[in-house]
Amino acid sequence: MAVTKQADRLELQRPQRSKYDPVLPFWLNCYVVLQFLSAFYASIVDVVRLTTAEDEAISQAAAALVVAASVFWSLTSCGQIYDGKPGAWKSELLRLIEEA
Repeated sequence: MAVTKQADRLELQRPQRSKYDPVLPFWLNCYVVLQFLSAFYASIVDVVRLTTAEDEAISQAAAALVVAASVFWSLTSCGQIYDGKPGAWKSELLRLIEEA
């Protein structure tokens, strides 16, 4: 007797999801791209400044954590702005104040 493999397979039904593709204004795309590039540049400057500092109070590990936290906050803030989260602009304002 031959056993068919089709009978052994389970059929999973996955719900159809609508494609996530929000329409955003051009100025918002420009703003987020500029903020991302400035955050990237600032992280490079911070790495150079913190690792070449003569003050030994800041270790390289602490400098790496500060830079990583800053980059994470920047990317999270940009994502929240794209998603239209309610507190996105407040977070962005705090990030801009912290970066200054």
